[in-house]
Amino acid sequence: MKKHFLFILLATNSFFAQTQLQALDIAILLNQTDAPDDFAFVTFVDIAPNTVIYFTDCGADSSGFANPCVEGALKYTVPSSGLTMGQIIKYSDNLSNFVAYNDSRITGSFATSTAGDQIIAFQDSNSAIGSSNAANNPLFLFASSTASTVFSGDKNNNNETGLPLGLTETGLPRSAMGLGVSNLPSDEFDNAVYIGPYSFSTIAEAKSTITNPINYFQNNNITETAYMDAFNNIPLTITIGSLSSQQFDKYNFRVYPNPAKNSINFENTSEVIIDKIEIFDVNGKLVESYNNYNKSYLLNKIEISDLNSGFYFLKIYVENKIIDKKIQIIN
Repeated sequence: MKKHFLFILLATNSFFAQTQLQALDIAILLNQTDAPDDFAFVTFVDIAPNTVIYFTDCGADSSGFANPCVEGALKYTVPSSGLTMGQIIKYSDNLSNFVAYNDSRITGSFATSTAGDQIIAFQDSNSAIGSSNAANNPLFLFASSTASTVFSGDKNNNNETGLPLGLTETGLPRSAMGLGVSNLPSDEFDNAVYIGPYSFSTIAEAKSTITNPINYFQNNNITETAYMDAFNNIPLTITIGSLSSQQFDKYNFRVYPNPAKNSINFENTSEVIIDKIEIFDVNGKLVESYNNYNKSYLLNKIEISDLNSGFYFLKIYVENKIIDKKIQIIN
């Protein structure tokens, strides 16, 4: 009697399929139009190998890109290892995964303008592995603009953009960040870089923090120390929920009142020794540093009467870690 063997190959979609993203599955946290043109993005989801994402400085609005657009685009292909939630990809560090992209709607070379410009991330809505006509079927993922604080510009102007379909520029989190000087269409900064924390309890907290314009430093000169420090401090990944509840208890720090006027109380009820405390303004400038104190204290008063009203970041350096506290000062 003959024996017949039936081999059945079972394959899940996730094994072969690339990732069709949605708005705010990634966020652009660096938009540098001064040479060298550079940008960076963080992913809030896992992304499968060979998934394609496009980046362009072409303007767009609810009806799509300008037609034609002559500002070029880049095609990024996720490497064979894939991307895990929280990874940060910096264009200048990953050039091998980016290639120039043109189609019937987008021509030219990717080159952001120092007169203020946007970077818009999108996929082909018909295919997560891309196509030869992706710009005609865009699925917009994120937009970062240094040309204005709002997305009300003319997409046919090489330095302006409207609001791409499906993105939102208000509230938190948001998928379109206006990082210019004012709400005028071309009142611009050259560069914008994220200066907030890189450790978060949840992905929702990460999205709201990274897409909040108050957490960005903008300027017109990349050689400025504060900008260079923020640029160089962009890590390879953000941290989501890395501290266990026991570790959170270990770093039991309280900062109050918040908002504060003349002084804040810093309370350390843990057993760890603090190395130093620093306060930075929203532009990333160090404004106060506290190094000479009894490091085993339980309660210490920090004078802030010489600081202007506004938001600040208090950084606590302990055990080779940095614990961030956001504070508000009112005069």
